[in-house]
Amino acid sequence: MAIRGFRRWSTLIRSKSAILVLVVLVGALTVAVGQEFARRLGIRQEQQQLTKQIAELESRQHELTGLLDKLKSESFQEQQARLKLNLQRPGETTVIVPDDTTNTDETAAVHPAPTTVPTSNPVKWWRYFFS
Repeated sequence: MAIRGFRRWSTLIRSKSAILVLVVLVGALTVAVGQEFARRLGIRQEQQQLTKQIAELESRQHELTGLLDKLKSESFQEQQARLKLNLQRPGETTVIVPDDTTNTDETAAVHPAPTTVPTSNPVKWWRYFFS
């Protein structure tokens, strides 16, 4: 009986329809494995991208936390109140020191302004159209 069963399997495996079914099964399994491999590769790439994005966001959060701490500090608030609101502490006086580079009295004495004779309007128009 074992020989008959073996012969049946032997003839079944040698038949064209069985080979076609096996080829289709192997092809379907190959496609499924390939799709799974591509899916896992995509997940790995997405995971790496998200890990990089998390690191960037944590760095940005650290920067913003530092900025928030600076903005909350009393010295920064006092500095901004002085600069933007012109506030001062009780008993303080504000002194404005002129910039040495824009001292107009010394500049005028060293470099006198050239004197120009004002030109009349007809001369200005003549120069405008014909010069």
